[in-house]
Amino acid sequence: MPKKGYHQTEEHKRKARVSQREFYANGGLNGFKNKKHTLKTIRKISKSLIGNSRHLGHHHSIEVRLKISNARKGSRLSEEHKRNIGLGNLGRPSPMKGKHHSEESKKKTSEKVSGSRNPMYGKPAPKGSGRGWCGYLDSIYFRSLLELSYLYYLIEHKIKFENAEKRKYRIPYVDEFGTDRTYYADYVIGKEIIEIKPKFAMKFDRNQKKAEAAYEWCKKNGMFYQILNPDMLTKNVIIDLVNNGRIKWTDKTRVKYNQKIIKT
Repeated sequence: MPKKGYHQTEEHKRKARVSQREFYANGGLNGFKNKKHTLKTIRKISKSLIGNSRHLGHHHSIEVRLKISNARKGSRLSEEHKRNIGLGNLGRPSPMKGKHHSEESKKKTSEKVSGSRNPMYGKPAPKGSGRGWCGYLDSIYFRSLLELSYLYYLIEHKIKFENAEKRKYRIPYVDEFGTDRTYYADYVIGKEIIEIKPKFAMKFDRNQKKAEAAYEWCKKNGMFYQILNPDMLTKNVIIDLVNNGRIKWTDKTRVKYNQKIIKT
């Protein structure tokens, strides 16, 4: 075992790596494979590491982080591994139990995942998200009863349309707080981009910002932007579409449908 303060030379490290690769390439096995430390050994190791500050304050370089990230891509935990993690955490109180984030902490967290730093930046909202009535009409997805009503109109009148939730129709805009965001309208008919929105919703700053950006985007791209507030389908029509199998609700919306439409 190397003495305290001893550092291997780069050449020594290189030779060790090459030797290890050759060992495993020739069928060598990890000497500890299928073995486990005893509880007594684990406690000894744990005790020996108390106060160990060798890696304290150490941070991996960007290059090393990238290598670790690439090595882990595509790897998935087995169901047994997940179950063991869950069992290991049973009964452990959350480190945040009884605590609350300060307003400053909340603000910092929000800033870290806002705008272009958000993993969902530039992507349409996931299907089933939000509080709207979501589902499928003839296998075409909708996010609200108003969208369902307009979608039904398009299908019944055999009007050719395209879903606007595609990268080529992505509209960048800056919200009321100055944060960079992206917006997708609902449908595209020819050169028209259609947004389905009730009139009252257009009084909100966020929706006004989206509309302003959409008008500018359409002007630059030789298209037209239109906000529509179609007539809502009646309850009886919706029930008929469900009974005929044309409407398939998401799980969350099916509960609302049974509570608010079937029971009324």
